[in-house]
Amino acid sequence: MEAQIYIANLSKYVSGTIQGGWFDLPVDYSDIATKLGLNESEEETIILDSDAPFTVTQYDSLDRLNELYELYSELPSEVRDHAKELIGDLFSSEEDLLENAEDVMFFADVDTDEKLGSYWVDQGLITVPKELENYIDEEALGRDIRLDGQVVYVSDGCFMK
Repeated sequence: MEAQIYIANLSKYVSGTIQGGWFDLPVDYSDIATKLGLNESEEETIILDSDAPFTVTQYDSLDRLNELYELYSELPSEVRDHAKELIGDLFSSEEDLLENAEDVMFFADVDTDEKLGSYWVDQGLITVPKELENYIDEEALGRDIRLDGQVVYVSDGCFMK
């Protein structure tokens, strides 16, 4: 998993100059201080940008970000890749996602109601007598499954809780 943050020297930033750099997580403060040339009077930093599967704010501590990096590294790749999309729909917060990620199932290439309905029929999750297979509206079935359960479509499939 890759996660990066752009950190700048806060005192320089406040005075109108951006002196910063990109750092891969996990990162030690000593690496930041060395790269940015921080000294005892200029030890504060600010996070100006990030590329991470989790939420990063300007004043997050390095300890928190390093811990989140480790926790997210342990998640299944599908959950990690779509974490920001799942929070708010299937999970109430990052903490909820981290604690309950094992409660979701990912179905690759199932990204529409019709594909969801077809998946349920094909996998035998719903029993359809052979003589009625041509009469099943898979799109309507998928829509009902989505509305009855907790389903979130993403670009490469869907998650179901």
